Amino acid sequence: MNSEYSPIDSLSSFLTPAQLVKFLQKAVPDLKLRQSSLQLALEKQQWEVAAKQAHDLKSSISFFKDDSLAAKLESIETGNDDVIKSPGFIESLMLQCQQLIDRLEGYLSQNQP
Repeated sequence: MNSEYSPIDSLSSFLTPAQLVKFLQKAVPDLKLRQSSLQLALEKQQWEVAAKQAHDLKSSISFFKDDSLAAKLESIETGNDDVIKSPGFIESLMLQCQQLIDRLEGYLSQNQP
């Protein structure tokens, strides 16, 4: 994600501000749960579980148009061992997930009724 990108942009074009807040109030906890489940599966090297978790997380983040994060999740989902087992991949993936969550939480903190 570049610094100009807002994960909210893709949703704010068709949701009202109130609808967007309600959506994010449900989406953020879900993203956190999916991120931690994926991280646990990767750390335990449970590749089949990680593939399912990556698929679920990729579906959840599709609303936010984060192509780079989606590509990393796709690598896990398809079992691309060269990518998954490369040094720093898991840390980079988790950092990118957390950055998305932080941006969404930042929006929520500034726009809660």
